[in-house]
Amino acid sequence: MNNPGAIKGISSGYRRLDLTLDGLQPGAMIVLAARPGVGKTAALVNILTNICLGGTPVGMFSLEMPKSQLLERILYGMAGINSDDIRRGRPMTVGQQQHFTAAVRKITAAPLHIDDESSLTIDSIRARGRRMVREHGVKCIGVDYLQLVRSTTQQARGSREREVSEISAGLKSLAKELNIPVLVLAQLNRDVEKRAGNAKGKPVVSDLRDSGSIEQDADQIIMIHRPYMYKPDKHDPTEAQWIIGKNRFGRLGRIQFRWTAELTKYEEKQKYPSPTNETPQTIPAKKQADAARKARILQTALNASGGSQKERQTCRAGTWHQRQTGSRRTRQQHYQCSGIRRTLPSSRRPHSGTSRSPIWQD
Repeated sequence: MNNPGAIKGISSGYRRLDLTLDGLQPGAMIVLAARPGVGKTAALVNILTNICLGGTPVGMFSLEMPKSQLLERILYGMAGINSDDIRRGRPMTVGQQQHFTAAVRKITAAPLHIDDESSLTIDSIRARGRRMVREHGVKCIGVDYLQLVRSTTQQARGSREREVSEISAGLKSLAKELNIPVLVLAQLNRDVEKRAGNAKGKPVVSDLRDSGSIEQDADQIIMIHRPYMYKPDKHDPTEAQWIIGKNRFGRLGRIQFRWTAELTKYEEKQKYPSPTNETPQTIPAKKQADAARKARILQTALNASGGSQKERQTCRAGTWHQRQTGSRRTRQQHYQCSGIRRTLPSSRRPHSGTSRSPIWQD
């Protein structure tokens, strides 16, 4: 391989998702499924925006939301502005205006093509998709969402399941014909909410609504789960999981995301918090245990050496280090804790020949 470790498909802008799916593969039908209100459209828009900002042309069929609302979401999310504040009449600050202007320039130059006509049939989507690829060189298409698409065949008129099966097969055929990834949003049924215990709200592939053909036709299925919607007393509102329930090109798994509702934005969570944002509540458990152990050792050392009460209180949450300098007769122990350095003369350290406490050992 010329570039070992590189993904084969188009990058979604989310590193862990790319590693799991091996990118968005040409000719693949990728289903993003969730219950209403979870953020399916936001997930699709985030992925398509990430792709087009990288210079790759993308297209989107929005049967649910008009183009103006989609662009508003994109711009506010890129600028980091709470859209609710703008709707309530709160004016933008100078900094927000600058960020918004920069976002407008970026999205205007980006190759993003949106078709917001409602009540499209599967035949219309296939015809317009071919035109997008021919005229604009589109490399990825998104459809929002599958259950709103209609089929006009005679066989589909009497059965909703048959109709959804034809739509699913048509979208899969479109991906293979154009050799591009097609992202399709789909609804999950109410069985997700009927589960009890720890399984409540957790979707599985069989929860796809209206037809089992979606599960069969899809090459990859991603289900979005936000635990806070079902257990608000145990989970954070920003917590989200993208569950890979089917993957013909790789492994299954769960990817942790952070959901920012005011920006309608998903962001992958880091494995560990960055040092600049680290707080006692976010420090990993192992680090907390190590810090507590060192603090106990230091506190015992200060008690034995006659340290002041202020030093003892300050050093409870600190760290310590030990250093030996000079000859054996003038050896001194140095301790540092929360910015306080205390030097213990040889008269206060255990003299040679006595049993030494572990806190004095090198």
